[in-house]
Amino acid sequence: MRFLIVFLLLVSTVYAEDVGTYSGTVLTGCRSIGDTNVFLTNPDNYATIKPGFVYLPDGCKSLPAVEQKYIKYDASVIVGVPFVEMTTSEKAIVDAQLQAAQDAAILTRRQQLGMVMANSNTADFSLTQIDNAIDNINNLNEAKAFLKKLVRGMIKLTEGNQ
Repeated sequence: MRFLIVFLLLVSTVYAEDVGTYSGTVLTGCRSIGDTNVFLTNPDNYATIKPGFVYLPDGCKSLPAVEQKYIKYDASVIVGVPFVEMTTSEKAIVDAQLQAAQDAAILTRRQQLGMVMANSNTADFSLTQIDNAIDNINNLNEAKAFLKKLVRGMIKLTEGNQ
């Protein structure tokens, strides 16, 4: 029985190797996937690594020590790690693209919310009614009552859109 346990411990050596994954020139991740001979080779040509994967002999720690979004794949690197840090101008382009995408998403969300608010009767008031109510506020108690109704209506709108 002891021999079997020792044998199983010696034979079942499982190890993992790190690979960098990329799409185009953009680093998409670094992970440990197991035996690269099994996972990375192209099934049609076992000498060729699948596109989008790079074996990293020194592991993920060999990647440049910057944010992942600032690392690019450089196919011209023959020896060493083909992932390099972007230049300052490339980083600025990446940041501008990310900011533009975020701004577009925010604008779309604001437009959707504006349309919902403009077309909604679920909050028990319309924008014209809101304008009239604001114009007719004469004292603090009326302002408080209006704000409570407005906030409750906004909560109804946002809960209905989730």
